[in-house]
Amino acid sequence: MNRLIGQIHSKIGDMGLLESLDLSRNQLSGQLPPSIASLSFLSHLNLSYNNLSGRIPTSTQLQSLDGSSFIVNQLCGPPLAQNCSESDRMPPGVEEEEEDREGNLLEQSGFHLSLGLGFAIGFWTVLGSLLFNMPWSINIQGFMWDEEKVNAELQRYMIGTFHNTKNMCKTHDCNLRMGAFTLGVNRVARATLLRGWEA
Repeated sequence: MNRLIGQIHSKIGDMGLLESLDLSRNQLSGQLPPSIASLSFLSHLNLSYNNLSGRIPTSTQLQSLDGSSFIVNQLCGPPLAQNCSESDRMPPGVEEEEEDREGNLLEQSGFHLSLGLGFAIGFWTVLGSLLFNMPWSINIQGFMWDEEKVNAELQRYMIGTFHNTKNMCKTHDCNLRMGAFTLGVNRVARATLLRGWEA
């Protein structure tokens, strides 16, 4: 006995892995929340000796429990022998809310499953095309690591840049100092740009 007072929280069903719950001999009141029916791992429940009232929510789990788990309350419906009257039915909208919640959970699970499958298929499609199309990947590696081609392109670019700078300095009377720049891997070009041109 804990001397708990009040109602059982409406979202108790969110504790999906709950296996045992003993709230007996307290001063709990109100109806059992419909979400309690979604506790599928619940193997022991004792709500006896409280002030709970209304219909016991329907679920295979709750109806398989012993009726003594609900005694000395104003509860009705299986597993108790006392049948419920029309006034003990769940309030309007509660059953619809539970159906919506279950539908949303199903949609959410479907979304996560689709997301995972899409990622896996996309990942293996890209990886498979890279692994099984070897001539293509060899060509990329050959292009990327051909030092002579890279050096030739860099040299052509730098010489063109040097000539453009030289022409610009002729028209604008530049006074540039000596500098050095790299032409590809392991090659250095040297230029002296001080009124007289060297390359």
